[in-house]
Amino acid sequence: MCGFIGEYGRFLLGESDFNTLLDLSKKRGPDHQQTYKIDGQIQLGFNRLSIQDLSEHAHQPYHSPNQLFDFVFNGEIYNSDALISKFNLDKTKFRSTSDTEVIAHILETASIEALANELNGMFAIAIYDRNKKAVSLLRDFAGIKPLFYATHSEGMVFASQFNQVYKHKAIQKELSVNPEALKEYLALGYMQAPNTIYNSIYQVEPGTVLKYSLHDHQITKKDIVKYTY
Repeated sequence: MCGFIGEYGRFLLGESDFNTLLDLSKKRGPDHQQTYKIDGQIQLGFNRLSIQDLSEHAHQPYHSPNQLFDFVFNGEIYNSDALISKFNLDKTKFRSTSDTEVIAHILETASIEALANELNGMFAIAIYDRNKKAVSLLRDFAGIKPLFYATHSEGMVFASQFNQVYKHKAIQKELSVNPEALKEYLALGYMQAPNTIYNSIYQVEPGTVLKYSLHDHQITKKDIVKYTY
């Protein structure tokens, strides 16, 4: 199942506080836990449930071979073998048999939007672009894998679980109940994306690539336009 949390901005939690939030999703991935901090502006944490490749070479957070992209990925890519052929990837350079590594190599040859449009599967992915200093969040078209996020005055928090976001110190300062979302939950038994119970916390909408830039605190969204279910 796996689970991850990340924060991007001028305010980063200390190791102990970050690990406390990461531990909230440990039940999703009890086989391995790892954190990674980049550029003093982004911190990623991952709890792994080992399925496809049991080796340490499939541990996350993961990095593209050219070290320009860092990412965490929860899910399964059904067409990973086909993508190796489509993007003419050199399998002799692979260290594992995981679909995670397929994503890493595609990021060297295609844009994040192009990658998203080719993925057939269930996935929640957070990618940090070191050159553009931006984070992209990707969620599968059916919305099978959860992905929540919130922005604050100093940056962004994103995670597999809702409680990992609302318990973040920077987010707790700005929490207020969304009455319309509460009505929706009472009427339907769930809240439709992007809504959550709090005004400042959102779900990434299914079939969407969401990009956040720290430079201008702007969020842009693009639909995943090609998929093969």
